[in-house]
Amino acid sequence: ITPTIVGGGMLHLDDRSVLYTQGEVWDQRKSWMRPSGASEYDHDFAEETLRETPGLHRHLGADFNGWWMCLIPTAILREIGLSLPVFLKFDDIEYSLRARDHGYPTVCLPGVAVWHMAWHDKDPTRTWEEYFIHRNRVITGLLHSHVRNGGFLPLHSFLGDIKLLFMLQYSAVRLRHEALRDVMRGPAVLPDLLPGKQAEIREMRTAYIDSKVVEDLSALPPVRRSSFAILGGVRKPTNPIAALVLAARVGARQLLIKQSPGSRLNPERIISAQDINWWRFADIDSALVTSPDGLGVAWYQRDRSTMHRFLLRSIRLNLALARRWKVLSEEFAKGTPKVTSPDQWRATFDKVQKD
Repeated sequence: ITPTIVGGGMLHLDDRSVLYTQGEVWDQRKSWMRPSGASEYDHDFAEETLRETPGLHRHLGADFNGWWMCLIPTAILREIGLSLPVFLKFDDIEYSLRARDHGYPTVCLPGVAVWHMAWHDKDPTRTWEEYFIHRNRVITGLLHSHVRNGGFLPLHSFLGDIKLLFMLQYSAVRLRHEALRDVMRGPAVLPDLLPGKQAEIREMRTAYIDSKVVEDLSALPPVRRSSFAILGGVRKPTNPIAALVLAARVGARQLLIKQSPGSRLNPERIISAQDINWWRFADIDSALVTSPDGLGVAWYQRDRSTMHRFLLRSIRLNLALARRWKVLSEEFAKGTPKVTSPDQWRATFDKVQKD
């Protein structure tokens, strides 16, 4: 009998008829996940019952299972070690992929799921979690995406930075750059980063105005649209070509035109968390953006010098990631057994207790 990791699907706790997923696979070309087979994310059984959803009647192969529900045989733990010290994000994905590489499959039981807090009211790019998502995605790719120079990942990483810069989310870009820098330090530093990195990046975010949430809207200046914002009337691009043209315009404007002085005195637009997207910032230099939980707003302000500095750093870091992919991949493959060993985890816990 082959030891097998056994998991189940996830239902949204706050929308109890919605199935987030019943199985996922790993796309090594871009180091990201996608639904298994013909399944989909966020299937609502209130709209289509299980009987009316033949895609969920079929076998769904799974490369991994989220740790919202997961049983791992001790035999696997003894052979391949414990999880990477990267809590949180992607540690569950990496573990099942590592087990798969050792011949141990993951099965997501059909018809079995648990209710778990949903992701749809969260926006990790607007919290300290963005550091962990980006860092751990790259580490998982280095270990389990065996494509030349990381496939699409370095490009996706760069384009992700561009999108966030267009949306004036400078704090998120700063955390993503910190993530890549820590990846390039190699696997040996991961145990040392575990106890204090969250506090460090929380403090790092506070240097950027987009991270500061104000609960009392009346404490902020009133919204006043500039003449450029009124005349722009930018709408969502309707096709890829239109999106590219608009992105070029936005990039040129943010790189070449200094932000208007008035945008520092008054925000030019209010944007809800559900509507945030890069093209909504195409014709403005500042905006009030509601927090994902709806309890406050952050005043986003465009800064051309920050745009220049972060764009150049993004180019440099993502090119370095692509160039060093093979070396880093070998380094992480060689170092993972040590940092996932029980002895290393015991040493990490002992150090935390002493501190």
